[in-house]
Amino acid sequence: MRRDVDYIYVPLLSVKTEFRVMETVNKGGFRKHILLAVILVLVLAAGSCAIWYITAGRPVNSKSKSVQIVNIEQGTGASSIGQTLKSKGLIRSSAAFRIYGKLNGTEDEYQAGTYGISKSMSIGEIAKMIASGKTRTVSVTIPEGLAEYQIARRFSNAGLVKYDDFVKALEDGSYRSKFSFLKGAQKGKHYLEGYLFPDTYSVSPGTSSDAIITMMLKSTQSQLEALKAEKNLPKGYSLNEVMTAASIIEKESQVDKDRAKIASVIYNRLKKDMPLQMDSTITYLLDQTGEHKTEVTYQDLKIDSPYNTYKNTGLPPGPIASPGKASIQAALHPADTDYLYFVVSSKLDGSHVFSSSYSQFNKDKAAYSKALEDQKN
Repeated sequence: MRRDVDYIYVPLLSVKTEFRVMETVNKGGFRKHILLAVILVLVLAAGSCAIWYITAGRPVNSKSKSVQIVNIEQGTGASSIGQTLKSKGLIRSSAAFRIYGKLNGTEDEYQAGTYGISKSMSIGEIAKMIASGKTRTVSVTIPEGLAEYQIARRFSNAGLVKYDDFVKALEDGSYRSKFSFLKGAQKGKHYLEGYLFPDTYSVSPGTSSDAIITMMLKSTQSQLEALKAEKNLPKGYSLNEVMTAASIIEKESQVDKDRAKIASVIYNRLKKDMPLQMDSTITYLLDQTGEHKTEVTYQDLKIDSPYNTYKNTGLPPGPIASPGKASIQAALHPADTDYLYFVVSSKLDGSHVFSSSYSQFNKDKAAYSKALEDQKN
């Protein structure tokens, strides 16, 4: 009986021992699995955070060319700056902006000022700009041949000024007394038309409309001095008349070699008391009424306006656009010709053909029309 008991007892002990060993092994494996799972979760979380941070730091729109003005007042903290930038749509995340500041040490270096910030800038670029305290200048290109309201729109679209404020400054008569070349300009609110020199201007955000206009007028003054305009005026013509002629040359010409010849046509017609009959003056007066056209109709030629050079002889009361240096030079030094007419060349290369007789003009005009038809076909 004892042996039977021993026989039964020993295996029971073995079973219990085996169970405890297996239990220990299972618990250890479970803990390892838990640890691995936790590590995996942490790695995935860290990776997700890194991806989020990298993505959030990228430009909102890398192709954007517009600039928004952001004013950072003294004592403004990183959190408020980030919220302002986010509200203006300049960054993807205010939290990412704060994190960048902490990680890169710019958080306590942000400086008050007026900044020009674009959606094409990353969070890092924006943070560094504000930390440096160097406001960004905005480059605005004013091409030859723009009228004053078009110029106002350019600076407005660049985010530098409000359009209405710029127009109000344009119509302020105080500039006439500040610049001698404006004393003979046309009367009325459009006296600055043609005198805002076309160029590329670098403007700091926050610059007033008055300061921008003054800068452009100073540029005009420099150009007129370089050309010795007052000394080289064609006999019998004022500076305003020359600038008016230059503006017409600017709008009518497409290649430099034609400018002096177009100038000669203008002066030759004026001497003969012939109407200038320039389409560019018609499109200008239409623009003034808000009607924008690229082609002039016979009905447009009946408009009663001093800018209608089909109905009136002489020059318009003032320029119709801002002429560049080449056009002013041509107006000061016209070619010596007997030309009275010109039309776009049948070569369709932007050049013109000139003539002194109406019959030749008609032939040149017919050749141009035929070239256009052939091009369409």
